Amino acid sequence: MGFENEWSKIYNPKRIPPLSRLPEMAGHAVQINTQYKRFLQSDVTDIEDILPGTGAVYNPGVTAPVAVYKDEHGKAHKFSALCPHLKGVVCWNGVEKSWDCPVHGSRFGKDGVGIMGPAKGNLPPIDEAAQALLKQSSAA
Repeated sequence: MGFENEWSKIYNPKRIPPLSRLPEMAGHAVQINTQYKRFLQSDVTDIEDILPGTGAVYNPGVTAPVAVYKDEHGKAHKFSALCPHLKGVVCWNGVEKSWDCPVHGSRFGKDGVGIMGPAKGNLPPIDEAAQALLKQSSAA
């Protein structure tokens, strides 16, 4: 357009941050990446340990972690525990009764339906009970 924007250097994606910011940036990278340790962890040793009306991540160790919600009748509903945004492993939030991703803050209802982004999708259902719960919630 014939003139230089005074903000162009600040928003240039090729900019190099000052060296004084490197420890802060490294600390942030470590904090985010330690969330992925949940790939190897399980909140419970068996699905039977989950109380009705609650959820937990179950990781049998040989497959991907599973987000299991038990309804008030004790029926288990299994979803993928991997957030569709950047594949962080979700955590059960007992106060809100939701699945929360610790990586970027996406939230999902107990039925796997996306509540808040940045994830743009739902938690994929793994079993027929989860598919039915997701379908029921989507129809409401």
